[in-house]
Amino acid sequence: FDILSRVDEIDTTVLRIEVKGSHHISRDAYFNLTRSEWEVAETTGNYRFHLWLLRDEPPMLIEVDHTRVRPHVPDDCGQGKWEVCRIPFTPFRNPS
Repeated sequence: FDILSRVDEIDTTVLRIEVKGSHHISRDAYFNLTRSEWEVAETTGNYRFHLWLLRDEPPMLIEVDHTRVRPHVPDDCGQGKWEVCRIPFTPFRNPS
């Protein structure tokens, strides 16, 4: 993770934030996620992604809980093991 923070001024629970940015236009933006980053996200629990669309003016921030990223992370199959995956920003443009 890139930033160690807390949930807010009242809730001082540790919050880990992974920051990713893209200079692509919104529909083409993506980020690379390493297996190590994902393993930390899954094992620490309170983990968020801050996805920055840097081409927008002003730059746009998309805040995403790691649980929303999970459906886009590959599984190991057979003797193959993933190390880096590419995930588009588009599934996270609308809050859910």
